[in-house]
Amino acid sequence: MGRSRHCSEERRTLIKKLIGEGKTYKEVQKMIGCSAKIIANALKWQPKPERRGRKRKNYHWNG
Repeated sequence: MGRSRHCSEERRTLIKKLIGEGKTYKEVQKMIGCSAKIIANALKWQPKPERRGRKRKNYHWNG
Protein backbone atom coordinates (compact mmCIF):
# COMPACT_ATOMS: atom_id res chain seq x y z
CA MET A 1 0.00 0.00 0.00
CA GLY A 2 1.74 3.15 -1.16
CA ARG A 3 1.21 6.20 0.98
CA SER A 4 3.59 8.62 -0.69
CA ARG A 5 3.43 10.46 -3.98
CA HIS A 6 5.15 9.12 -7.03
CA CYS A 7 8.40 10.73 -8.04
CA SER A 8 8.23 12.71 -11.29
CA GLU A 9 10.55 11.90 -14.16
CA GLU A 10 12.32 15.26 -13.84
CA ARG A 11 12.95 14.65 -10.16
CA ARG A 12 14.29 11.15 -10.85
CA THR A 13 16.74 12.43 -13.45
CA LEU A 14 17.87 15.22 -11.10
CA ILE A 15 18.45 12.71 -8.28
CA LYS A 16 20.44 10.41 -10.59
CA LYS A 17 22.51 13.37 -11.82
CA LEU A 18 23.31 14.61 -8.30
CA ILE A 19 24.23 11.14 -7.01
CA GLY A 20 26.36 10.63 -10.13
CA GLU A 21 28.24 13.83 -9.31
CA GLY A 22 29.18 12.35 -5.94
CA LYS A 23 26.62 14.05 -3.70
CA THR A 24 25.50 12.17 -0.59
CA TYR A 25 21.91 11.23 0.22
CA LYS A 26 21.84 13.94 2.93
CA GLU A 27 22.95 16.63 0.48
CA VAL A 28 20.37 15.52 -2.10
CA GLN A 29 17.65 15.45 0.58
CA LYS A 30 18.37 19.07 1.53
CA MET A 31 18.55 20.23 -2.10
CA ILE A 32 15.35 18.54 -3.29
CA GLY A 33 13.40 18.22 -0.05
CA CYS A 34 12.61 14.52 -0.19
CA SER A 35 13.28 11.42 1.89
CA ALA A 36 16.12 8.92 1.52
CA LYS A 37 13.58 6.27 0.49
CA ILE A 38 12.47 8.37 -2.49
CA ILE A 39 16.11 8.77 -3.51
CA ALA A 40 16.73 5.02 -3.25
CA ASN A 41 13.57 4.24 -5.23
CA ALA A 42 14.49 6.80 -7.91
CA LEU A 43 17.92 5.21 -8.36
CA LYS A 44 16.54 1.70 -8.84
CA TRP A 45 13.44 2.72 -10.85
CA GLN A 46 13.10 1.35 -14.38
CA PRO A 47 10.17 1.78 -16.76
CA LYS A 48 7.90 -1.24 -17.08
CA PRO A 49 8.07 -3.03 -20.42
CA GLU A 50 5.08 -2.85 -22.71
CA ARG A 51 2.76 -5.80 -22.16
CA ARG A 52 1.66 -7.89 -25.09
CA GLY A 53 -1.02 -10.45 -25.65
CA ARG A 54 -4.44 -11.04 -24.25
CA LYS A 55 -5.38 -9.24 -21.07
CA ARG A 56 -6.01 -11.34 -17.97
CA LYS A 57 -9.58 -12.03 -16.94
CA ASN A 58 -10.55 -10.51 -13.60
CA TYR A 59 -12.40 -12.92 -11.36
CA HIS A 60 -14.86 -11.34 -8.94
CA TRP A 61 -16.45 -13.90 -6.67
CA ASN A 62 -19.71 -13.00 -5.00
CA GLY A 63 -19.42 -15.68 -2.36
